[in-house]
Amino acid sequence: MMDQRYSDNETSKRDIPSFIEPRPPLIRNPFMRPKPQKGTNLLELFEEDSEIEEPELVKVYLRMKPCNEPNYIYEVRSDKSLVTSLDTTTAGHGRRTQHNVSKMYTFSRIFGAECTQKEIFEEVVKENLKKLPDGHNFTLLTYGASGSGKTYTLMGTVGAPGLVPRSLEYVFKLVDAAQHPLYRPADGGAEKLSYAEQEYELQWVKRLRHVSAPLRDKYRRMSSQLQRDLTTSTIDLSNKTKYYVWVSFVEIYNEAIYDLLSPPEKRTKLRIREDSSGNVYVKGATQAFVRSGEEAYDIMVAGKHNLVVAATGVHAHSSRSHCIFTITMVTETEGTGRWASVRLCDLAGSERARATRNTGARMQESRAINASLHVLERCLHTLRRKQRCARDALVPYRESKLTRLLGSGLSGCRGEAVSMVVTLNPAPEYAHETKHVLSLAAVAQDIQVNNTVLTTTFETSAQDSTLDSGAELMRLRTENERLHFELIQ
Repeated sequence: MMDQRYSDNETSKRDIPSFIEPRPPLIRNPFMRPKPQKGTNLLELFEEDSEIEEPELVKVYLRMKPCNEPNYIYEVRSDKSLVTSLDTTTAGHGRRTQHNVSKMYTFSRIFGAECTQKEIFEEVVKENLKKLPDGHNFTLLTYGASGSGKTYTLMGTVGAPGLVPRSLEYVFKLVDAAQHPLYRPADGGAEKLSYAEQEYELQWVKRLRHVSAPLRDKYRRMSSQLQRDLTTSTIDLSNKTKYYVWVSFVEIYNEAIYDLLSPPEKRTKLRIREDSSGNVYVKGATQAFVRSGEEAYDIMVAGKHNLVVAATGVHAHSSRSHCIFTITMVTETEGTGRWASVRLCDLAGSERARATRNTGARMQESRAINASLHVLERCLHTLRRKQRCARDALVPYRESKLTRLLGSGLSGCRGEAVSMVVTLNPAPEYAHETKHVLSLAAVAQDIQVNNTVLTTTFETSAQDSTLDSGAELMRLRTENERLHFELIQ
């Protein structure tokens, strides 16, 4: 009897499946992994996919910084693809394993170390400047690790002018700019200035140019080179009448916005506002009326004197803030017109405390820079996920001053063309920072933006009929933002 009970228990236990005992190697077993038939080189598949023509989204360009050391980490496969080979360490089961991981990144175009400033300007900026008189907005971002060449690409030197001086020179070759500031960009459009206000604007620019007077000879040498590089536009602008060019220069330092064109003793924190048309702007930022490329360059140099620059363990003249130089063109045609702007943004580089060895105020600056860049990365990830999945998602534009200003361009709702120039230092000690930069560039490459023209009608009267509707729209926007914030909380 006991033997029979023991045999029954033993039989029942064997009928219960166990996850400890190995499963029989049956072909029909769904838990068995099928044997690969043939090895496949994934990099070859990526190269084939990159050759397929796809519609351009956000244009992302890569610029390689010259390096004297031999480079075994980065390999440029074509003018649009880059392969990285980085050592990655993984930990598990009580041991550390080091792997060599290869990844491929695609760009709109890759500029090698031998590329000139002229080639970058003609590829990245020139075509967008041609659309400026027609009301098309454009935003350019320079992004990269600290010391990778962002400021050099944007500002340049006397011997190699950057994108900002070339843009200023080309704008005044593109159109016949007005010599008196009859119209000025304002909230919701443009406002007409009186004769006294026009004279004040001209005298104010004249006083501001005294700051950059010692560097005027350098500009003349640089301008002679730009005259040879740039050609006059062949666009038919006969139907246009007046063009008013205004420039502004602001920086975002420790999550506070400052006007670089105001005297240092009068600098105060500025606030971001949104007008009735949905345009985001910096309230109180100085708008300088310029009549030539020389005047515009003097204004830019005067603003550069107020930029916050300090030495770190990585770079001797490291930018401690994000700066945005804006060129606004107001076009008047028979009482109706449009205004459009070009924003050239020099983003401060992402930093690691171990590499920069920052302490005190420098550490606080690094913390603010990295925090704003992290919010920018989150916005790009959310935008890509929102566009791919076609679902509503809250993009955290308002968590940083930088993304608040750039949100209209990145979201595509304001019809801005957006481009990004990613600078890369191929030195091995910058490999960790460069890996993060390339990952963000890959996300930005997938974001889709619209390209529309925004037209504004000039109002020379008191605009009584539009004040009520504009105030009502602002009230509704404020109420919407308050309810949205309460919902998040």
